[in-house]
Amino acid sequence: MTEIKPAIISSSFSEIKARIDFLEGVVPWVHLYIMDGRFVEPTTWQVADDLKEILGQIKIEAHLMINQPEEVLPFWLDNVDRVIIHLESTDHLAEIIDRIKLGHVRLGLALKL
Repeated sequence: MTEIKPAIISSSFSEIKARIDFLEGVVPWVHLYIMDGRFVEPTTWQVADDLKEILGQIKIEAHLMINQPEEVLPFWLDNVDRVIIHLESTDHLAEIIDRIKLGHVRLGLALKL
């Protein structure tokens, strides 16, 4: 079965929310690119708690394209269904895996080539 997972990239949460609202009921997942401007360009919206405003059933994965994701991971774990981190972005992969095992969130690993 093919799964369509639209990717959303924006520096504005209002735009992200509008796109998620539009996709509610159409697809089961959305993929949010979260960029800090250091690990990759550009800088995007990064306030995980804003996602509490999303009231639908759509599942959200956050692709953390940021340096040291372990510093913000707790905020994302409370607000998304899957977190994707880059192996090159952290020296604390074992700690991140242990944190994720304690919650309901799935983990994805990515490589920056």
